[in-house]
Amino acid sequence: MCYVEKYGRLFLKILFYFICIALVPIIILGSFILFFSNTITIRNVQSQVLRNVEVVQSSFESILNEYMESLEMFCNDPEVILSLKAGGNNPEFRKSIYQKISLVMAGRFDKSIMYVFNKENTFSIATNTKPLDYDPVLFENWGVFRALKNNPYKVVLFL
Repeated sequence: MCYVEKYGRLFLKILFYFICIALVPIIILGSFILFFSNTITIRNVQSQVLRNVEVVQSSFESILNEYMESLEMFCNDPEVILSLKAGGNNPEFRKSIYQKISLVMAGRFDKSIMYVFNKENTFSIATNTKPLDYDPVLFENWGVFRALKNNPYKVVLFL
């Protein structure tokens, strides 16, 4: 065997073992680091999303409770009940109800629409054009009209 061939093979063997000893641990450690960093990142993202959802839920519940309180006060107002029962042809009642709607909807006219009407559809006030869905003749067994039918002597609030 030639001197170059003998030492060339030895060099290649040493180089091979050196690469194996150097790269295998780096690959194994890199894989573990990648796995654990992904796991930690996913947990952090999940906890942040959960906190954000809780904040949104809390805000939504507070806004909904605010709406409910305002609407319950409106629905239990004796003047509103009297107007609904009387048919609402009196301009004074209509003006008063518009003022009460303005109080309920203060700062929310661009975010929501309010319809006030009685079961017989002889009285109707809205902050926007009343859709066809609120026709008691066509939809007497649907939504708010079904609630009115089931509770004929109560003011019904339908969200």
